Amino acid sequence: MSLRSTTIDRIDGGFFDVLVVGGGINGAVSAAALAGRGASVAMVDRGDFGAFTSQESSNLVWGGFKYL
Repeated sequence: MSLRSTTIDRIDGGFFDVLVVGGGINGAVSAAALAGRGASVAMVDRGDFGAFTSQESSNLVWGGFKYL
């Protein structure tokens, strides 16, 4: 069984405080912040995490690094 199938099986029928749709930088940071505050978080993405929308549409990570 693939990792994706295993993960979907774990989420299916589960109860979560928050469902984050999209695993780009915005979704990943949101999920991490909520989980850090004790929320039960599930995150789904149509492909690999950090591979599509927020990576392609903005320079959020680059903008943060250049000011460090």
